[in-house]
Amino acid sequence: MADGLIPTLVRLRLTVWRRTPNGLRPVGVTLGLALALAALAVGTGDLGGERSTADLLAVIAAAWLVGWVIGPIQTGGADLLRPEWFAMAPLTPRRLAAGLLAASSVSIGAAITAVMLVAPAIYGGRLGADAVAMAVAALPLLLLLMILASRIVAEALGSAARSRLATELASLQYGLFIAAMLVGWAIISILADVAGDAGAEFADLLPGWLATLVRALPSGWGIVAVEAAGRGDWPLAAAALAGLAAAVWAGLLLWAWLLRRRLTGGRAGPGVTVRASGRRRLPATQLGAVTGKDLRTWLRDPRRGIEVRSSLWAAVFTTAALWALAPEVLPFAGVVVALIGAMACVNVYAMDGTALWLTLLVPGAERADVRGRQLAWLLIYVPATVLPSLVGLAVVREAWPVPWVAALVPALLGGAAGLIPLLSVYGLAPETDAHKRTGNPAETGGDATGLYFAMLFATVLTAAPPTVLLVLGSANDVPALTWLAVPAGLLTGVGCAWAFGRAAYRRLRDRGPELLQLMRVGPRPPTATREASGNPVEMMPRHRQALLSVCVTLGMIAAVPQGIVPAVMKLTGQTEPVWFLALYAPEAWQWPVVVAMVLLGLALLLVAFQLYRTARSCAASTAPDRRP
Repeated sequence: MADGLIPTLVRLRLTVWRRTPNGLRPVGVTLGLALALAALAVGTGDLGGERSTADLLAVIAAAWLVGWVIGPIQTGGADLLRPEWFAMAPLTPRRLAAGLLAASSVSIGAAITAVMLVAPAIYGGRLGADAVAMAVAALPLLLLLMILASRIVAEALGSAARSRLATELASLQYGLFIAAMLVGWAIISILADVAGDAGAEFADLLPGWLATLVRALPSGWGIVAVEAAGRGDWPLAAAALAGLAAAVWAGLLLWAWLLRRRLTGGRAGPGVTVRASGRRRLPATQLGAVTGKDLRTWLRDPRRGIEVRSSLWAAVFTTAALWALAPEVLPFAGVVVALIGAMACVNVYAMDGTALWLTLLVPGAERADVRGRQLAWLLIYVPATVLPSLVGLAVVREAWPVPWVAALVPALLGGAAGLIPLLSVYGLAPETDAHKRTGNPAETGGDATGLYFAMLFATVLTAAPPTVLLVLGSANDVPALTWLAVPAGLLTGVGCAWAFGRAAYRRLRDRGPELLQLMRVGPRPPTATREASGNPVEMMPRHRQALLSVCVTLGMIAAVPQGIVPAVMKLTGQTEPVWFLALYAPEAWQWPVVVAMVLLGLALLLVAFQLYRTARSCAASTAPDRRP
């Protein structure tokens, strides 16, 4: 194998890809090709001059690099060829990394990226043959650099189980991705406004610092080399090309080092120690024991820890974006933290897996188990929710958000604390058991998409009573009604936490053995056929998968940016239309449009949830009996 390593790995990867269910995703391939062809169109067009075209090509290359980096976040970092398969082969980590890099270059994503990277060569054709030659030389280096960036991120995700620093970095990436999904639309709309204010000349679209930044990134060094060769600046062109080669070599060495740590198991640093506290902070009761155990699990277990940390990082990035884009809504950062934390932790019993049998063996332990989990979650997220809310109120220095925050935050916290165990035992989505996990905690082995959406809807509904009072009081200018929402929110939160928790431990007491069996059987193996894979989305027909994606996307857009956001803007007196449909309507029709958008979004999301629920029921009815 050592003599023909690269051809062997390439053939092996192609074989695995052909036999992997859903190895080819038509929607993703179509979208990628469309974006690549758009890049080619940019390279052939004349958008305000050569400088403007080069700016846009540098932005496209940077965006493509970001896409390769966040790819492992969406897929869990898994690749078709796992390095563990070659642990016993007589290969050095550097040679194995080179072989896996060559194999990764033979993929649909790499091919589409190569098509996109032809755009600088087309653009260089207007600058001369030297510029074209430089673009052709930079193409494979840029492609390898993007693949290496993706593999290094995937390896960093995989090492999260062995390093707290890697866990934090992986959580930071997840948090950044979630925040981009939440507030990315606002950033895009502001950039569109900037583009509209720039005038007819496209050359003024990018500020000078931004044009310099996208060229300073490694993804922009190819454009720098093409431009330098076009004007005869050969030292700069050679430096840019050499920088790309050095970046590829450095990335290969870094990946080889990470592979060596992965294949040898790695070691915790000498400073990683477990310190026992001599002071008891929780009562010496069954409830206190469960609370302490669950609190430590949230902070130490890689699978659970990455959920908590990513939700907190997402809240940090979302709060920072709100501060920069709309400071007047900064007090509602705590609301964002509560919602993200609720979604991240909803599948809590599945994360623990078959450890549930320890609870079921103790008579009457179900009540303390559920209440302890609720208390542990609150101990983490109450400070994480209250602190940004207080900071936001201090920054805004206005009185109107105080009753809103004081009413919504306790309602959402209590509702989430009750719904997390309730939905976890009623809609449990089995995950890979702890002793069967890979090195990557992001590879859960299960599909909890429907559970996440259900948690989001249910948590928002728990805040309905105080929200109604707040809206009525603000719309009719009745301060007493607005402040009445504060005790209503507190009572709603306490009531939901108590009632939903009670229903959860009763369900756990009555159906605990069935839940344990479901978690013991676990998810279907990833090499199974599409019909036996157990993934409801994979078992859906293609047209239903497309309909599910459309309903989720349009539903989120209609409910949040086109419904809730303009409602908050109207209540705060910020009526800049931007891209909000309701704010372009006449004054008398703005509130009806807001309500219609929210209802439309909820209807589309309910349709998506119903599609997923139907597919899951079909998957459960057609799945073979896998009991031993």
